[in-house]
Amino acid sequence: MPQETPSRKLDQYIVRFPDGMRDRLKTAAASANRSLNAEIVDRLEQSFELSDGLESLGNISQNFSELLEISKGQWDRIEYLEAALKKSLENNERSIEMMKQVIDAANVKLPAKKP
Repeated sequence: MPQETPSRKLDQYIVRFPDGMRDRLKTAAASANRSLNAEIVDRLEQSFELSDGLESLGNISQNFSELLEISKGQWDRIEYLEAALKKSLENNERSIEMMKQVIDAANVKLPAKKP
């Protein structure tokens, strides 16, 4: 009669392994100093962690793509503002030149700048 241990009361499931898999699992379990059951459970846990990690990576990738699209829009706005500022500066320079010409034409002396 089997021993009554707490682990005997846990869920059990019969698994049919493909040829050679049981031997591979036993070898891996022995290398890790654990039972065949512990090896199987550990590998299942790792697969869930990997799956969760891949899902998180997918979410990160999606967020990055969204941020990239936003930044492209911001870059377009920056380029637009840069062009508008450049045009405004050019207009100001022309206005200053025109004012100088008007002043020169009127022979008006500007007060000297104070140091």
